[in-house]
Amino acid sequence: MIGVHGMDVDGLLGRDGELARLRDVAEGVGAGRGRALLVMGAPGVGKSALVRAARPAGMPLLEVAGVESEIDLAFAGLAALLDPVRGHLEALPDPQRRALRAALDGAPDLADGALVLHAVVALLTAAASTGPLWLEVDDVQWLDPSSRQAVAFVARRAARIGLGLVVVRSVRGEEPADGWPDVEVLAVGELPRDASLALARRGGLPDAVAEELVEAVGGNALALAEAPALLAPAERDGRVALPAPVPVGDRLRRAYAGRLGELPERTREALLLAALSRDGAAATLAAALGGMDAFGPAEDAGLVVVGGRGVRFRHPIVRAVVEGIASADGRRAAHRALAAAADGPERVWHLAAAAQGPDEDLAAGLAELGGDAQRRGAPASAAMAFARAAALSPDPAAAAARTVAAASLEIVAGRPGQARRLLDDVLTSVTDPLVRADIQLLRGTAIQQSGRPMAAFALLEREAERVLPHDAARAAGLLTQAGVALFAHGPVERLAALAERALALVPPQARLVPAVLHASALTSLGEHERARALLRAPEARLDVLDPTGPGHEILTVVALCHLWMEDHEDAERLLGWLVETVRERGGIVPLAFPLAVLATVHLRRGAFAEASALCAEGLALGEDAVGGFLHSLTLVAAAFVAAHVGDGAACVEHAERARALALRLDLTSTLACAEQALGFLALGRGDAPTAVAHLERAMEHTRRFGSRDPSFLYTHGDLIEAYVRVGRTRDAEELTQELADGTARTGGAWAAAAAARCRALLDGDERLDGHVRAALAAHARVTLPFEQARTQLVLGERLRRARRRADARAVLAAAHEAFTALGAGHWAARAAHELEACGARPTVGAATDGPLTPREREVCALVAGGATNREVAATLFMSPRTVEHHLRLAYRKLGVRSRTELTSRWGPELSSR
Repeated sequence: MIGVHGMDVDGLLGRDGELARLRDVAEGVGAGRGRALLVMGAPGVGKSALVRAARPAGMPLLEVAGVESEIDLAFAGLAALLDPVRGHLEALPDPQRRALRAALDGAPDLADGALVLHAVVALLTAAASTGPLWLEVDDVQWLDPSSRQAVAFVARRAARIGLGLVVVRSVRGEEPADGWPDVEVLAVGELPRDASLALARRGGLPDAVAEELVEAVGGNALALAEAPALLAPAERDGRVALPAPVPVGDRLRRAYAGRLGELPERTREALLLAALSRDGAAATLAAALGGMDAFGPAEDAGLVVVGGRGVRFRHPIVRAVVEGIASADGRRAAHRALAAAADGPERVWHLAAAAQGPDEDLAAGLAELGGDAQRRGAPASAAMAFARAAALSPDPAAAAARTVAAASLEIVAGRPGQARRLLDDVLTSVTDPLVRADIQLLRGTAIQQSGRPMAAFALLEREAERVLPHDAARAAGLLTQAGVALFAHGPVERLAALAERALALVPPQARLVPAVLHASALTSLGEHERARALLRAPEARLDVLDPTGPGHEILTVVALCHLWMEDHEDAERLLGWLVETVRERGGIVPLAFPLAVLATVHLRRGAFAEASALCAEGLALGEDAVGGFLHSLTLVAAAFVAAHVGDGAACVEHAERARALALRLDLTSTLACAEQALGFLALGRGDAPTAVAHLERAMEHTRRFGSRDPSFLYTHGDLIEAYVRVGRTRDAEELTQELADGTARTGGAWAAAAAARCRALLDGDERLDGHVRAALAAHARVTLPFEQARTQLVLGERLRRARRRADARAVLAAAHEAFTALGAGHWAARAAHELEACGARPTVGAATDGPLTPREREVCALVAGGATNREVAATLFMSPRTVEHHLRLAYRKLGVRSRTELTSRWGPELSSR
């Protein structure tokens, strides 16, 4: 069996470890354990041959190879990969089927890219339902951006789908070798010396020449396999020294050019057509050439492989050389020939590549393709189409408009640097202040996305001042976007002032976004009543926003305000509706933010399993799909969940990744969250010095962010406790006073409870009872099971130190039971230790005291009336899993074990209230 690059893949040399790793993946897939592997290395080290050698026999294979081409059609690579399993499209739900069919057929459709990605997963799941499936993607760096995103999306879900996916990516020396988040990487380096010598000898070289070749080219498998055939006879047998340099790199390109020059002219022309075609498809090439015979000499020379589906170059270097040695006129002629043989979008691309000057018809055709790609959720491909359309536009105004359209799509595609380059070119020729303001709005957004929020803020605020005399509404839009730039960076006071000014400039129908930004700033500043008034104002109607459309983030910001203000019912109702709606519509980016915030709501309310599931769903979306900021929010939510349940490894991993993103993107609030999670983990483990170090950094970041609401991250309560445990009493007292001031400012229940428990740690025994009563009374105002158990643990420890062991036993038993029920085993162990110190043994299983929350009562009333969990979820705008969580808590409080018992014992009382 001869593999790519002419290497014998049945006898690969020096690759035992890599082969074992790949074959382990294949064996696991054969046994039903899906897995993805990203194979990375420099060009020519033998990655493709390695993958082919490990390919499992008898397993259905889907494969595609990216090609470096000027033509970039949205989802072209994905269409080639999925072609063998298109028969499973009929098994998909109608919206997914229509969206994916439109993407694969290159037909315009209103389905967005998120729906396409979910449909790809559904299609592969259906295809893998009857047995294991093996996918290979070679040279993924050359796939069109939409297909590359889809492959990454599938890779993170390979285990769930139950398939094997091996992705090959070439990385040159100057490029970063970063993998994909959550996807296993196999790094392939150069061959060791003994394997390199053996490979050189396979080319017929005597030992002395083989050693000389290895010294010259190292362990590059391609060079070692190809160079012997490119040497002169005297060089091969050692009578003449090897050329300097040996044919590798640029010299190898020149050697290939020499081999191409020996081919018939018609064959060279055919190779150029294949190199410039989108995928080397036989039908198109045969139509352009009048048959496939012209490729025979090139195939005999080992430069291409001709099969039933078309022509494949042996190596990307060959394709690049074919394109490189052709003249500009020759390339244009080849594009014209391909255009004559193609139809639809491919024809337009080739005609555009062949154009020698402005052409409005072609520009309009490309712009239409860009619009189609945009509607099909392929923003990177759409941006390329609009940029090329701009280059062919004879009218400067049309060229500028198309360039701006390309830049806006580059922002959507997550390529802010490219967006800025496009906008910078246009800005120099713009004189209209309104057009300039629109361009600057996009530039500011791109700068913010690239990780420079304060630079974006300065630009947007400055441009708002410039356009204000001409258009107040545009100025308000710029100020609002400047506020968005400050949202995760701060300072919050500046955000409040900015949003307030934008509110003063916009008409009532446009007040929603600046009003919500203002409310979020006021909430962080502790001015909760002013924030509530803004959110309840008539113009703050959330039903005007599409959960998956532009500005969808504002809905989650509203929920975040409710979370900080302890209006948990409102937050959960809004977020539950958001998540379910976006899931149904197949959204990805619009799903990330509400998932992270809803996970935090569930965490604070004690639903750890629900919070963990939401975080897992959010993490699976991936940074490449949702962007660094939204992914960082999911990471910190996951870190907090892990810290609460005592999973130290997961907490550290998520927090460190979030911190790296925050440093890269200058996200002050995310830095605070990451440090808080690590500090809380250390506190739960009893490592107070480490907790102090992390929590002090969290407090520093929070102060820089500008939040004055103690419930922003709960840092005060944790740091005060850590200070007490390391003997820094004065620092604890100062921070307790700050916490008390924040409590007075916000009126928050958690802050009041935390202040009371911290005073209990610091005050004398004679004031202990007052602090106990105050803390428990505050906890009765809001459902925070974990924090209430924390307070009970602290109070129990304090009562034991005051030698009131009987009183201590009661609150410690309650804390132990709550921690155990929540799944916080390390905290339960601390409570058990304290109980044993009081002479008691911990017990588990008693019903939990306390009244039902309003939401628990609503759920129970509907269940007692005969509603199913799904019907309750639909009525109360929450997920069925959330309904189940509320029922579990209510069952414990009511002392019942089933729906029947709930209905018979409590049905009349529940229905009467």
